[in-house]
Amino acid sequence: MREDSISIKKLKNNISLLLIKKKEIKNFCLLVLVKVGSENEPKNFNGISHLIEHMSFKGTKKRPKAIEIAKTLDSIGAKYNAFTSNEYTGYWIKATTPHLEISTDILSDIYLNSQFKEEELEKEKKVVLEEIKMYEDDPKQYVWNVFLNTLYNDQPAGRPILGKEETVKKIKREQILNFLNKFYLGKNTLIVLAGDFKEKMAIDLIASKFKKIKNKKLPQKKLTKIKKIPRFNHFPKKTNQVHLILGFHTFSLFDERRYPLYLLSTILGEGISSRLWQVLREKYGLCYYFSSSPDLYTDHGYFAIQSGINLEKTDFAIKLILKEISKLKKEIIQEKELEKAKEQIKSSLIFSTETTQSMAYFFGVNLLLENHLLTLPQIFKKLEKTTSKEIKNLANQIFEPKNFNLSIIAPKEIKISFNDYLKILK
Repeated sequence: MREDSISIKKLKNNISLLLIKKKEIKNFCLLVLVKVGSENEPKNFNGISHLIEHMSFKGTKKRPKAIEIAKTLDSIGAKYNAFTSNEYTGYWIKATTPHLEISTDILSDIYLNSQFKEEELEKEKKVVLEEIKMYEDDPKQYVWNVFLNTLYNDQPAGRPILGKEETVKKIKREQILNFLNKFYLGKNTLIVLAGDFKEKMAIDLIASKFKKIKNKKLPQKKLTKIKKIPRFNHFPKKTNQVHLILGFHTFSLFDERRYPLYLLSTILGEGISSRLWQVLREKYGLCYYFSSSPDLYTDHGYFAIQSGINLEKTDFAIKLILKEISKLKKEIIQEKELEKAKEQIKSSLIFSTETTQSMAYFFGVNLLLENHLLTLPQIFKKLEKTTSKEIKNLANQIFEPKNFNLSIIAPKEIKISFNDYLKILK
């Protein structure tokens, strides 16, 4: 391995190991990713992946109390946490170079030997229920739950990652152990080490500490069914502004059209100079926050625009957004605007891989979900090859009435002319 390099290894029990060497950075991030999340959960145990993640630092056979884990990691100045997504769960420790051995020992202990004691589980359920309430109280966050349910209805992809109060309360230790036995397997696990380390020592250490991961056949994930009809979902709540997400069905992350989609999103709504920002905020002053982003998964995807809009101007604002979207279907983007978008994305990718933690996450998730790795120069090359014509073609493919979904959190008396929106898209 060169001084700075990326390599992929396969360990004996089918675990993949991704090594990202950055010698000049005198720290490392050790990240364990397992390819399971809320989209793998049965309906009656929605939220189990997130609850398992919450329990990860609560005690193992070797370190029975959570405080033992916390004190040890704090004593070496480490940062540590875990997270859950639709399709993966992650556990990570970031520390300075000399502390790789103890960090690996603790992370492998957490991953393999967490006890999930009944008393700790019942206590942590209460914490998760408070987290659910926090999101429900925040319309800017909760509108995502409304939107995903609009897109996918009562499928795993349409259910909240945190779970629901009624499902979280029902989860027992036995269900957690069965879920772990089903999904926390060698073939489903990727270990990422990013930063400053000695290659042979790191490989031997990780292989030794994680050797007890089971290696058996994985259950097949049910594909998300996409019903392409326009949908509108209004969650009534007394608010001072309308929180909305306007979105379109797209495609999975394996589709090469994702590069034109990234550029389309940047041109429309990423950055202060973007088209929608200039119209909604600078010209009319209709909103404070605004975002535009594609979210692509292994078997589905969408493009979403989110904002908090003045109550009296919501209908006007939605029509402005759709008119800007419709322009992309009719007009060719000028080369100067396209080049600006390409530079924005390239810079954003570079910024998002500056630390060992962000490197581990970015490259790790890509490898876990896509089964191959693209370096930044390879991604840049694909972006550079993208043309204005490809973006226009893509806009015509996805910005159709049948792909259109709108979700809002707003007072029940808000006026929305959904049929007029569909006419704009025709």
